[in-house]
Amino acid sequence: MMNSREPDNSREPFNSREIRVLVTRPEEQAKPLVAMIQSQGAMAWSLPMIHIQPVTENQALRDRILQLDQYRKVIVISQNAARLGLQHIENYWPQMPVKIDWYAVGSKTRQWLNNNDIEAVCPEIEKKSADSEALLQLESLQQVSGEKILILKGKGGRALLETTLKNRGAEVDCLALYERQKPDYPQDCLNRLIKDHGINVILTSSGELLANTADYLAPALSRECCLVVPSERVARMPEAQAFKRVYIARGANNQAMVSVLNRINSEGLT
Repeated sequence: MMNSREPDNSREPFNSREIRVLVTRPEEQAKPLVAMIQSQGAMAWSLPMIHIQPVTENQALRDRILQLDQYRKVIVISQNAARLGLQHIENYWPQMPVKIDWYAVGSKTRQWLNNNDIEAVCPEIEKKSADSEALLQLESLQQVSGEKILILKGKGGRALLETTLKNRGAEVDCLALYERQKPDYPQDCLNRLIKDHGINVILTSSGELLANTADYLAPALSRECCLVVPSERVARMPEAQAFKRVYIARGANNQAMVSVLNRINSEGLT
């Protein structure tokens, strides 16, 4: 297995069409990545390995949004959390509460906030990485004793942020805005897609996407494909060990993923 972080050469076009990529992100997030890969001369297909289902608005969710001005910091975990969170906030706050420090995991999440006039600190910008570990390294999140912090996220997922910030003395609340659901495909759907199109690289931008992909993927096919993951943590998952080679991107954003494809292209797929 090859674990390798990549330089940012995502703007360089591919020199061959041997790269044939499967993108496993949710549908709306997959479209721009597929388009970027295709624009650089490679082939790409999408088969979402997670569906995003918004949480039905209830009184508990409304109460949390109405209490937004009580928080010193708000951490937004994903693009979906940003999109859905801002929708709820706009319903109840004609003007955004002031004196809140916003944080975003990933450049796309930060972009969602920026497009709504919210300046957010992004660990990907500050630490060249985009995960929760990078966010927790930020100086402004070290001394948080007594501060109220709200985390906008999906149901389930890792508890690292909440647990660590509580251990540092913060009062942390989590607001789940959506649920990640494993898609219900015919058992041979993924294997047939890979065989029909000669797919040789699979992009997974989270551990959950990797686990769901592995559930559908025949072991023999995983040994024929390269795998791209967003972090060393995901690369260490048991599901990653079955692949021919594993490459670690600098986060889950489009540029980081395409940069790895350039590396795979230059090294060859044999």
